[in-house]
Amino acid sequence: MGKYFYPFFKETIMKYSKKIPTLKPVAEDLVKDMELFLSEKSWL
Repeated sequence: MGKYFYPFFKETIMKYSKKIPTLKPVAEDLVKDMELFLSEKSWL
């Protein structure tokens, strides 16, 4: 599941970080946290 979700999630967060200024400061951390979570659950 994660191998399909993660690229979509990353692309979407980066796209919306340009549209929503308050998301920009935390976007990269959010993507890293999601990658870590998916790795811990063995979904990546």
